[in-house]
Amino acid sequence: VALVLPAGASVSGHVTVPGGSAAGLRLWIGTQSEDYAWFEACERARPLADDGAFQFTDLAAGSAKVRVFLPADESFAGGGFVRSNSFSTWLELGTLELVDGASLVQDYALPTTPGRLTVDVTLNGAPAAGLAFLAEQDIAGDRQGFELEGESGPDGVCGPMLAFAGPWSVLIRSQEAGWLFVSDVTALVTAGGTTRIAVDVT
Repeated sequence: VALVLPAGASVSGHVTVPGGSAAGLRLWIGTQSEDYAWFEACERARPLADDGAFQFTDLAAGSAKVRVFLPADESFAGGGFVRSNSFSTWLELGTLELVDGASLVQDYALPTTPGRLTVDVTLNGAPAAGLAFLAEQDIAGDRQGFELEGESGPDGVCGPMLAFAGPWSVLIRSQEAGWLFVSDVTALVTAGGTTRIAVDVT
């Protein structure tokens, strides 16, 4: 009995980012069954080229979803880092019908250009290093909202970090002291813009 392995499907194309670069963004293409295997699926999200070009090979045949993710990890120039929650921090670009052995060319357009968010964290007026932060944005529907989490650098700065446009709420916590501070300042990230807010933990 001869064993015939699936040839897999291939998809290539470009993701257009209105007025900006695709640098830092990642793309995932997966079938409905893979959609539930999040840990494995998110690992296969691939960085887009700066011009938005992408190419996927050996994809499983069937109905597939196409999603764009923020960077998995970013380190800040002044120290500190941010991680995006790959379970929720993505935008769906569309669906595809993948055929075994076939090559498909498909282009997409991101609905809006991500911006950059920086949070200056102080504790009683002094720069606060090494504090954990969580930035959240609620989204419509029944799915979890966007989340960015990380740690402030030596100068208390978190960022600049890539973030989808819209309002973000910010929480600061000290894992050592065991407290949580919910900021009343909302960061409004604009498409392709830079947003900087100050959060003083008192």
